[in-house]
Amino acid sequence: MKAATVLLLASGMLLSAVPGLAQSVESLPGYFAIENLGVFADGELEVDIDLRGPMAKIVAAATAEEDPQFSAAMDKIQRIRVQVGSVAGRDSSGVRAAIDGAVKKLEGSGWYRMITVRDEEEAVYVLALESGGLLRGLSVLVDDGGEEVVLVNIAGEMDPELIGSLIRNVDQLEGLRDDIEKGLPEP
Repeated sequence: MKAATVLLLASGMLLSAVPGLAQSVESLPGYFAIENLGVFADGELEVDIDLRGPMAKIVAAATAEEDPQFSAAMDKIQRIRVQVGSVAGRDSSGVRAAIDGAVKKLEGSGWYRMITVRDEEEAVYVLALESGGLLRGLSVLVDDGGEEVVLVNIAGEMDPELIGSLIRNVDQLEGLRDDIEKGLPEP
């Protein structure tokens, strides 16, 4: 079963590489290039997930029987980008400045802050881009005070009622990442 899942994922990657078959991720209204914030130096990333277009559709198809609600939510997602890394031992003011700059840029592009939590050491921002009663983008930026940074961007059509399903099933994405890392079994 895991070999079939990995084969489906590989097929999706090949299809996504063919020009014209998928809309450019950068053109999506909810797209925000968290990977370009310059927060992480080489070797600092601990988690790096980038599901886009056909890959997100494969996740939707693979979960259709087990969790139809999660599958329906994933079917309209065009990109999920997650980066988590340690920034311990670095000047935290540069990290905080990059995150604060990203928040200003998002707000200047029509995004609104849903949640802000700040204290002397930590900062958490959750921003959304809304249009037509749907969320088109969701970004989460977390700086825990110099130890770890979490950056998330989700682009696509998100029915607010189905967002809860994504949150409850985030472990399925982690399991998918584990399957990809393990690769296909030896013949």
